[in-house]
Amino acid sequence: MAKSGRGAQRTTVRLALAAAAMLLALVLTGCGGGGSAPAADGQPSGGGAFAPEFHDAPYDLGQLNGSEDAGIEVTHAAQGYVVAVGRSEQPLKFTVTCGDSVTNFDLPNDGTPTVFPLTAGDGTYRLAILENTTGSRYAEVFAGTMDVEMESEFAPFVRPSVWCSYDRNSACVAKAAELTAECGTQTEAVAAVFDFVTENIEYDVDKADELSGKSGYVPDPDRTLEEGQGICSDYASLTAAMLRSQGIPAKVIVGRVMPDDFIHAWNLVYVDGSWRTVQVDVQAGEWSVLDATFAADGSSPAETEYYEQYAY
Repeated sequence: MAKSGRGAQRTTVRLALAAAAMLLALVLTGCGGGGSAPAADGQPSGGGAFAPEFHDAPYDLGQLNGSEDAGIEVTHAAQGYVVAVGRSEQPLKFTVTCGDSVTNFDLPNDGTPTVFPLTAGDGTYRLAILENTTGSRYAEVFAGTMDVEMESEFAPFVRPSVWCSYDRNSACVAKAAELTAECGTQTEAVAAVFDFVTENIEYDVDKADELSGKSGYVPDPDRTLEEGQGICSDYASLTAAMLRSQGIPAKVIVGRVMPDDFIHAWNLVYVDGSWRTVQVDVQAGEWSVLDATFAADGSSPAETEYYEQYAY
């Protein structure tokens, strides 16, 4: 790592479906111990064999670049993540830059190691820890660059990280394993998880009002599962954590939704095979949208446009 002292990628996806219809289709897709029912029955068809695999995000603070007051551990960059630590009386931030992609995170200022994903794929990354000086201004206290070649394009999206935090002992991991225990294909596993989240997590209007206009909120999948409610980022984080813990690549996306033009969080999932129903079409070899928030309350407009700004 070479040391030194928004342009946002936009993806548009059009879904010509009603969220209530999506929910109905998913309710019909429980795991049946292997195989797939015909598409005419409203069940997933095709899809790669489901073989759960847990990917952790270990690190070694003995390999820090910098110091315990401002340091970055990069030994697992090829697996799609780095770890940063910082200690200060002031707020800290961590920035990840690769080409036109720039992502800013809050970094705990008490020395807590935090896993940050490298979501821009192969390339030259610049990583920086910044400390608040006055007002909204920050100054770099440690920074460096490195060339990264990912072991897989899915590496950052099958492991825990700051916006999708869990470990082997997490309640959401245990629940995901329980839900998918009888699934024979990846598409069945996705359906089982999505069905559970949309059926059991309620939208928290009070929390949404409290956080409106504020930044810095980080979702906690286990807390969402325990409380049974959350906002859009909670839905997306819990869904991603449950799918990733079973080896299914899942992104947490934050961006804007049209035609109503508001900030929203949703998921993209990658499934080997295809899942086809009358209302839902998840194609082989493509990232496909899952919006648990809209599906849970049936509030999606008939045609929704998703504009991706950040992927976690």
